[in-house]
Amino acid sequence: MTEKLFGQIDINTSDKRILECFNSCLYEIPVYQRPYAWEKDQLEDFWNDVALNQQDYFLGATVTYISERRDLFRHTFMIIDGQQRLTTATIALAAIRDTFQMCMKDDDTTEEMRRKYELGLNKTQQYLVPEDDLGNKHPIIKRPEDSYSKKILHLSEIDGLRFDKTSTNRIDFAHAHFLSEINKQLAELADPQERLAQLINLRDNILRARVIQIELMSEEDGFMVFETLNARGLDLELPDLIKNLIIKNGASNDEDRKNIADRWRQLRDKIDISTPSDSNPASNNPGSLFSRFIWQSWNSRRKETKEAKLFKALKDELLRQEHNPEEIKAQCIQYLEDLEVDAEIYTHLDTLEITTKRNSGSKKSFLKLAAVVDSVRALKIFNVSVANSALLAAIRSYHNGKLKRADLIRLTEALENYHFHYNALGAVGSNGGMRSRYNRLALDIHRASTQTEAEQLVSDLITALQTSALNGRLAERSRIQFLHLFYTGGSLTSQDRQMGRASLIQYILLKMAQELHHLQKGSPFNTDQLSIEHIRPKKKAGEELNKTHPESHIGNLTILDKETNNKIKDWDFDRKRPFLKKSILIDDSLGEWLSDDEKHEITHEDILARGERLRDIALEEVWKI
Repeated sequence: MTEKLFGQIDINTSDKRILECFNSCLYEIPVYQRPYAWEKDQLEDFWNDVALNQQDYFLGATVTYISERRDLFRHTFMIIDGQQRLTTATIALAAIRDTFQMCMKDDDTTEEMRRKYELGLNKTQQYLVPEDDLGNKHPIIKRPEDSYSKKILHLSEIDGLRFDKTSTNRIDFAHAHFLSEINKQLAELADPQERLAQLINLRDNILRARVIQIELMSEEDGFMVFETLNARGLDLELPDLIKNLIIKNGASNDEDRKNIADRWRQLRDKIDISTPSDSNPASNNPGSLFSRFIWQSWNSRRKETKEAKLFKALKDELLRQEHNPEEIKAQCIQYLEDLEVDAEIYTHLDTLEITTKRNSGSKKSFLKLAAVVDSVRALKIFNVSVANSALLAAIRSYHNGKLKRADLIRLTEALENYHFHYNALGAVGSNGGMRSRYNRLALDIHRASTQTEAEQLVSDLITALQTSALNGRLAERSRIQFLHLFYTGGSLTSQDRQMGRASLIQYILLKMAQELHHLQKGSPFNTDQLSIEHIRPKKKAGEELNKTHPESHIGNLTILDKETNNKIKDWDFDRKRPFLKKSILIDDSLGEWLSDDEKHEITHEDILARGERLRDIALEEVWKI
């Protein structure tokens, strides 16, 4: 059926079974489309809804356009949307084909059943790799991953270059997942004829599923429909929309589209390999991590925009009416370059693994500043990302020579100290007002033309944080909350993680050691090499340690290297005294205990008193706002 879509685009829509799609069409995935992305949840839904469904299941719509016409064979349709569903159908069919083959090789299979399994194998393979009248083989879906061509289509035998590690791994996982599901279906069927019938049934159920194939006239129409369908409810991620916009308006030929797509893929991979916090819900969804980066990058350069409205704001900026096509193209490429610059910084804001680089060469890098590295890592430990826009702008300005080294250090240390009180000890999340404050600072720093102007902006923020802390009685709350810090060494409930996480407790003890003993800043933060030590042994609690026991209190904790910690295990204080003298943190209280040869045991009163002394040092010297 041919009609006008949204009053302006000629389209042809047809209701097709997967069987008809794979018997009458060939498909290709454009290089700029996102890689294969389905994971276990989507695969399980597909298997239950499609493979185990005896009725016609509607998979949704596919948006395509004809990219290659053939007189005596099928046309090739480029898939603008719907590639995940069609690709998954081929992976499931490949798993069924491979099971036919495994059944053929079974020692108990008779010659007659072997022929029937072989017929099933060949018939299934024909859906995946049809042949034309000249015997030329064509992939039902042309994808860039060599694993897809080799494992799913059986079109190649030799591994090629790995196109995309994540995409390849997901295709391999999907194939293995479907093989496992098929084996479950066959496990209780001893009769070979029943096993054959079940394989054919599973294959038929997949081929019976339906899609609405939307066929457009051109690639340009495809870009337009891609955006329009999203505005009307299609579930597309922000990065997909932006990539589509940049490729559509930033490139005018296939080679340039491919180059932009490759750079976008590299950009996304760079963000996805950063290490999100376990307590951050976005950590389970790489797409949301990438969206968050794009949003924070935007707010570090432009007026604050809510994430839900970012695509419209970006589109309005890049496609301004007063710009000619060449200016629009340049704007799109410049935006991509801005993201690439910010990604080089951002990956270090989103991981505990940030470390100081050697101060070699003349090129400025914030990674050469040990104090900045420590503060950035601290914000990650506090699960604070609200200041990322300001950090991006400030670090860029430092790299560009518009922000002095001392001012970057002042800014990051002020953020660390404030959020130690507000988030780490306060056990609360940041709010919208705070985000707006940092986004305004980011924009001002980005626009600052002189070091003097940037220096004043940093000073103004520090004053604002001090005023906020005073008005909110932050110090008073911190005096109470500091004494709630604890460490058990065991598993924690989600409620207890805020005040008892190993990373937070280790950070606090190491930070205090830096201030008291002038330890080097910027050292790697590696919990595999260091251990939190309970000075009064945990066994004194008489039961499994929890946050209510004095033994878990901050006043009973110090830091040892892991080797020493493993050696002394749960010894009494008197026995492990010589080893405790190697502690990385030895404050006055612990020093007095260790030097007093008459002191053979640490009491609960000792622990509470030391905790209060540590609190005074922490709030009056180390994290002074």
